[in-house]
Amino acid sequence: MIRSKKSWSGIIIVAMLLFSVGFTTGYVRPAEAAEASGAASVYPFPESLATNSDFQVWVEGTASPVWTAPGMAAVPKAVTSFAFTGIVTVKVQYKSDFTSANILPSPYGITYTKPAANQLQFTLSDHTKSKVIIRIDDDPNKELFLFGDPPVATPPAWCDRLSSRGTLSCQS
Repeated sequence: MIRSKKSWSGIIIVAMLLFSVGFTTGYVRPAEAAEASGAASVYPFPESLATNSDFQVWVEGTASPVWTAPGMAAVPKAVTSFAFTGIVTVKVQYKSDFTSANILPSPYGITYTKPAANQLQFTLSDHTKSKVIIRIDDDPNKELFLFGDPPVATPPAWCDRLSSRGTLSCQS
């Protein structure tokens, strides 16, 4: 089967997103993992990536860094990721007012409220339904890829190698 350039570019974009998130995951120390329901640990900002000024995100009141996914200059995608336990509240602020938003995939059934004209707020409680896309005003150019992960008691093996080179702090 021969794929068109358009389908290959879609596959490459998804692969790059997964790759960038894979290298930014942190870990939650055992004491933090044992905290009461509703705890979150945001991952450090990947210094090698550009910040994204279209979105701001807070998880349980703590700012979660938002960056622009690499290799997507034509249509930049905002990305943020964090670890959580229990039920957490996520607040997303867009750079300007909007009328509607979609939290995709829609079968997850995640609903939101609008505390302000440029904000939406929702809760996450299920790690199998915590990797979502926030689409503003049904515009695919206004998307935030949000990755909520379960906490990990010990850092991944690659984390120590990256930390020793000074490219990523694995401590939250």
